[in-house]
Amino acid sequence: MEPKEVLAPGKYAQNVKTRSLLCYWGVRELSMSTVDLARRLNLAQPTVSQAVTRGQNIAEDQGLNLIEKTSQ
Repeated sequence: MEPKEVLAPGKYAQNVKTRSLLCYWGVRELSMSTVDLARRLNLAQPTVSQAVTRGQNIAEDQGLNLIEKTSQ
């Protein structure tokens, strides 16, 4: 998916899923604040918070990781 598609307004299922994963990984893996992420994505902060929860569920259900974790 192209970055402009992820950032485009709208509630298309694929966009919402991708944006949710972006929010989840941004907040949980990259330690971004929801306020900063909301500003960068032109979304309301509560929307980003909801997307983080949704993104976590998607990542867990589908076994998706931003960074591959290896055991040493």
